[in-house]
Amino acid sequence: MHWTNTNEFNLAQYDVERRIDGNNFAATGSINTRNTPGIHQYDLQDATPVSGNNFYRIKSIEFDGTFKYFEIAKVHVSYLSNKSVHLYPNPVVAGLNIWLNNLALGFYEFRMEIFRAEALKYIACKKLPLPKPFLFNQAN
Repeated sequence: MHWTNTNEFNLAQYDVERRIDGNNFAATGSINTRNTPGIHQYDLQDATPVSGNNFYRIKSIEFDGTFKYFEIAKVHVSYLSNKSVHLYPNPVVAGLNIWLNNLALGFYEFRMEIFRAEALKYIACKKLPLPKPFLFNQAN
């Protein structure tokens, strides 16, 4: 979801909600407001949309707890795959877990680039067999 608001006063946050059945909405994420004069743009992505029609609304919440809903927007997702790649933890301290879900058996090449404040560092290129999970650290 992407939206713009102007001149925010006493506005604490926005919740983005998705209709999870025919009648009920559930929050998919929240974002704090800037609560200042001017034009402000916001973006919040739904990490778990469903295939087909997704119905969203934005809820603006003031510091005193009062809230207002904005009109419902329909987003059609024509195809969602159950394939996924999960990387965790973030931030990486001792090692990076790479979880590959529902990918075809075979070997996949991963190129790792670590961004740090001081420089970009190329870490490694690995070919990983599936379906097992793989723990990556600089010692690998």
